[in-house]
Amino acid sequence: MHERLASGQWQDHDLIFCDPVGQPLRASNLRPLFYRLLEDAGLPRKRFHDLRHAYASLQIEAEEELAIISKALGHSNLSTTADIYAHLTPVTQRRMAETMDRILTG
Repeated sequence: MHERLASGQWQDHDLIFCDPVGQPLRASNLRPLFYRLLEDAGLPRKRFHDLRHAYASLQIEAEEELAIISKALGHSNLSTTADIYAHLTPVTQRRMAETMDRILTG
């Protein structure tokens, strides 16, 4: 970090992921690497933004509270998270079916 600051080019924006001089990553620079990583892992090509949808769905699957998921995604209201980002996964659907089975069979 000291070398970065001493270079005179580093601009600290308190980012977790940044370019070599501290600026936010540009999607155009990240996209080719992301696609290559997906291909190397044998996964289908997806948009980088789809990771947000996957994050929300997996958090719901893990039974995290919607309000916490929404805050983590930076949404100002729960409806954005619930209506756009939260997708039912097979695990969640199975858990819902098991719950309904318990309700109906007592």
